[in-house]
Amino acid sequence: MSARSHAHHLIHYATNWLTGKFSFCWKSFILIAKPGKDPILPLAYRLIALLSCIGMLMEQLVTTWLSWWMEDNHLLREPQRGFRPCHCTLDVLVQMEYHTCDTYCQQ
Repeated sequence: MSARSHAHHLIHYATNWLTGKFSFCWKSFILIAKPGKDPILPLAYRLIALLSCIGMLMEQLVTTWLSWWMEDNHLLREPQRGFRPCHCTLDVLVQMEYHTCDTYCQQ
C-alpha cells in the first residue's frame, strides 16, 4: 500500500471514529431458516453477521486502541487476566498452585 493510500485510509477511519457514522456496506447479515421451525416466527431463523474486511480492520484498530488506552490509564485492576498481553490465565493457575502448596507446607 502506498503512503498516499495509507494516509487516505487513516483519515477515513479517523473520520468514522470521530463522527460515529459507518458505511452500511461494512456490516450486513443473512438469515438462515432453522429446519423444522415455523417460518413465520422470528425465532425460526439464525442471524449471521457478516463484517467486511474494512470493517474487521476498523474493529481491530478500535480494540487495540481501547486496550492500550485502558492499560495506559490504569483502568484495569492488576488481577484482571485473560485478554491482556503478558497476563494469561495460566499465570493465575500457577499462582494458585504456589499459594496452595505454600499454605499446605506451613501447616
